[in-house]
Amino acid sequence: MAFSACDDAYVKLLREADGRLMRSLCRTGLWRRKNACPACTYELKDEQELLFKILVTMDGSDSLKEVLRRSLGASYDDSDDEGPPTTLGTQLHDPRDIGEDVYLPNSKVNVHEKHGDGDLREMEDDGNPCASRWGNMHAEKTSRMWRMFDESGVFVCLCKHGFALVVLDMVRSGELSKYPLSVVEALLDAFGARIGAGYDTRCRLSTTLKHSSLGARADQAKFTCLVGAFHGHAHNRLCQLCHLEIYVLGMGLEDLEGCERLFSKTNALALSTRYASTFHRRQAIEQYIKHLDQFETSYSLSKFLVDNYRQALSLISGEADLRQRMAQKGILSGEWLEQERQYLTGLTKEPIEETLQMEYYQRLIDGDARQYSIHGTKHAIKRRQVNENPKKAIDLVHQSERLLGVEVPWTRASKEYLEAAELVRRRRYQRCLGELERLVVQGIFELTKMNKSQTGYKLRKHIAQVLQARSQAIKSALERYNGAAKAFKPPLPLAGASRAFKIQRARQEIERLNIEKRRVITHIHDERMFLQAAEQDALSAQPPDVILAFQTRKYREERDRFPVPHLQRFKQPASTPGFTGTLAPGISLDPTRRSRGQASNSDNDMEVDEDGLTAQQDRPRSPEPPGKSDQALDVNDEDEQDEQEDLEARLQVVMAGMD
Repeated sequence: MAFSACDDAYVKLLREADGRLMRSLCRTGLWRRKNACPACTYELKDEQELLFKILVTMDGSDSLKEVLRRSLGASYDDSDDEGPPTTLGTQLHDPRDIGEDVYLPNSKVNVHEKHGDGDLREMEDDGNPCASRWGNMHAEKTSRMWRMFDESGVFVCLCKHGFALVVLDMVRSGELSKYPLSVVEALLDAFGARIGAGYDTRCRLSTTLKHSSLGARADQAKFTCLVGAFHGHAHNRLCQLCHLEIYVLGMGLEDLEGCERLFSKTNALALSTRYASTFHRRQAIEQYIKHLDQFETSYSLSKFLVDNYRQALSLISGEADLRQRMAQKGILSGEWLEQERQYLTGLTKEPIEETLQMEYYQRLIDGDARQYSIHGTKHAIKRRQVNENPKKAIDLVHQSERLLGVEVPWTRASKEYLEAAELVRRRRYQRCLGELERLVVQGIFELTKMNKSQTGYKLRKHIAQVLQARSQAIKSALERYNGAAKAFKPPLPLAGASRAFKIQRARQEIERLNIEKRRVITHIHDERMFLQAAEQDALSAQPPDVILAFQTRKYREERDRFPVPHLQRFKQPASTPGFTGTLAPGISLDPTRRSRGQASNSDNDMEVDEDGLTAQQDRPRSPEPPGKSDQALDVNDEDEQDEQEDLEARLQVVMAGMD
């Protein structure tokens, strides 16, 4: 308890010092969310407008749970939280609040309470092709499981580079619709229009958002719901063609699966939050996320940009080979995506003609098999079953011939027979692939939704039985898929379509990266100049605020810890051939930055130094005002110089003592 109290006091001092510094820099309210990622948010003057102003991904995780601890004899209060009434009392109360710097309070989340059930019937009425796929996620099936927890997990939203934008608690429930709706509202407040958001069940969110109070606002702001590269395999093919990241114009090479990478890191924090109070749990999560943003995500940002640039160039370099293979096969680079979308949109069921052809083909195969079983099978039971109705197979074949109008029966060498065989193999392959994808992703969903880790013995035993049955189903589906894949070899349009779309996305990634890397370079320069000016303001105040100046300098030094050495590779053509764009910093659209740290930013007076940062070139000084000379200084200037040196000396003493 003594250590916990000391740690609380220390963290409180840090928080108050940081709060005072942020207030002096006018960085309160939504400032952190609006400026979390320089590559996404630091817009420059006269830059190309992107299709998506910002790309984000959001998802929930149940690893950072908090066990519900109650005080005996207290009454239950369910005014703010979900869950059934109980006589065990209320959760131990801690009145302290960590603020809204990162966390979204429950009061703002519960505004969207009426959409928390995610009514599946509403989606079916809306013509959603994936409506039937999320029946196993209904809250009623998991509500009893969450009763032992107060906060059953966290719901987070990250930008494409991994910076945390919004964090909120999931309270005694699974992943209800009110959580992504709250994130959508926070994103609209911070970034306005042209937001692309990836979510594992985006079709469900899209329909719920449309019918919510945010529907008109989101539609006017062109808010787009997308699905990530991995979770997209659980969606209907038509849904994939419209919303899967690889098929969406303007996405670049982003996979929208950043939340999964974050959750793999935060799992290490789970044990410390399981029995903590609500305040200490949120404090630990907030500190961890801020530390991750500052010392890992920020430092890796330049490497992220360079690696993506090289990946995009590598994909583009294979375009000539793909076109050559397409020409050899006589395939034109047409509108594959649009053709498939139109085909599936108008396809409520399989075409009758193709269905009859495949049925006739299958009956011919069955008839041959029955004849073979009569004369050659070793299984007496099957032979007896066939002999009971020897004309059944022949009658079915004749029926198909009448429906198709076939005058001459098909043979194994006939063109119609071979075409029907190809249709059957294609259908079997597609259905086996879809079934395998569905089972695998549903199995992973069950691992997450059913709360497999850190649970009791009975629940683990039940989950093990469910997963065992699921694993057997996946094994059987995999065997069927392997058999279908051997019989049906996907032609070039299927095998090369993914590669062709990746090449298109790679070109869009180059355009986005040329903008993002310039934003990062400009931000580093402007931030340094802005904080230097703020430090001088604190020293020049009457009386001088030495402590504030010290905190500002420390803050600037921390911000300088993520240089961009990887961007220097763009200056070496041999290291990154094919690089386009410029490393010269631009002019920020933020008037505060222009007025304090960017009085004149142009390609003529700015350059990139050896550390990948920006610096002003030496320029001639302005002429001295009348009455001044180089031989003598005014007495007031000498006094100001002495005062400045004294303040600097006092600041150095303070910094040395605090170090």
